[in-house]
Amino acid sequence: MTNGSRHKFVFLCGLHRSGTTPLFRILSKHPQISGFRNTGVPEDEGQHLQTVFPAARAFGGPGRFGFAPAARLTEASDLCTPENAQKLFEQWSKYWDMDAEYLLEKSPPNLIRSRFLQACFSNSYFITIVRHPIAVSLATLKFAHSRLSSLLEHWIACHRLFESDRAHLQRDLVIRYEDLISTPGTVLERIRLFLDLASPLEAELDRNGNQRYFTAWQEFQLSNPGRVIAGDLVAKYEPVFRDYGYSLSDCAAVLPSDRVLRFDVDQRDDFGLLQNAQVRGLASFGDEALDILADILRRDERDTSRAISPLVRAPDAHLLDTTHFDIDAAFRAAVAIVEAARAGRVRG
Repeated sequence: MTNGSRHKFVFLCGLHRSGTTPLFRILSKHPQISGFRNTGVPEDEGQHLQTVFPAARAFGGPGRFGFAPAARLTEASDLCTPENAQKLFEQWSKYWDMDAEYLLEKSPPNLIRSRFLQACFSNSYFITIVRHPIAVSLATLKFAHSRLSSLLEHWIACHRLFESDRAHLQRDLVIRYEDLISTPGTVLERIRLFLDLASPLEAELDRNGNQRYFTAWQEFQLSNPGRVIAGDLVAKYEPVFRDYGYSLSDCAAVLPSDRVLRFDVDQRDDFGLLQNAQVRGLASFGDEALDILADILRRDERDTSRAISPLVRAPDAHLLDTTHFDIDAAFRAAVAIVEAARAGRVRG
């Protein structure tokens, strides 16, 4: 609908705390791409720089917006008109470098509004980033004031809606946050080829971006009554998340990337929700355990960001994951690390 036919519009899609911000910054640095910057709104997100449609906060904000049927927009929505498309283009154009070939925008609700954006911007490309539901949910838990079970359901609901919309998109690429931080060169080359950029995308990313959330989840599972809630959540959601390539019982296990978003969308209900008595029943004894988990996250963030003696992993430190070890196995593994390190010093 827009008159910006000489431009290519790139929309980043992904839930809050899924990795859209670092990916947005990577793409914005490319000479062919213009993204919003220094706008004064949260994370320079386009949802806050327009008046055509409501932002996520109108539907409850992070961890909640996807539950509201009105939050989803498609080409059939009342808001999808030529007048609104032009208005949206004009409002966002104030923050783009209009000499750039690619105009970039990112907002979490894009995940459930891709069809609407495609109808408004015909020459559009969609890059969706998916991150482990535990990392997304725990990162969101700190400010969403939602229960963990609700945050997991929100992850499912939004990705089911996206998967059903995805068949209508002309140009779309799905990547995983875990692949981006572990093999950034490979993933960024996929994006370069998808957009047909003339030069490479470059970035340095934290390969341990998920680790503190996985550690917090592990500690939660060992707490009391955390182990009860965690056990029920794993029993309920493990099969669902495995269809997306993730596991709640073994967070470090990531299935091959060709299994990303291969869920059978025909089995979803009206809004992709999994509200049921079993899950809602967790609320009756979940407050104390969730408080423990939230406190763990607040403690870790405080300790790692303090000005004096921050608690950060030393460059020569060894990470020992004891999730599946008993005490004896954990001890043997620790001794093996120490002996290997000592042998290395002797050889040196």
